[in-house]
Amino acid sequence: SGIEVVWTNTPTKWDNSFLEILYGYEWELTKSPAGAWQYTAKDGAGAGTIPDPFGGPGRSPTMLATDLSLRVDPIYERITRHTP
Repeated sequence: SGIEVVWTNTPTKWDNSFLEILYGYEWELTKSPAGAWQYTAKDGAGAGTIPDPFGGPGRSPTMLATDLSLRVDPIYERITRHTP
């Protein structure tokens, strides 16, 4: 598929960091190294904070359109913004 996304800085831990990252950054549409469309934190925000699954240097926060729908859709936004 060409999608290359690690959603949180603690990908093996169950917590709400996905939502913190989703709402903590503004997003811009970019292409993955393989050419798939995905969103990256604007202006390099959060660069290096997401671990690389292959042990390389840290990555920038990245999301998919389906992830951002949780923020921009008024019904989902009302639910997902209500975090502890």
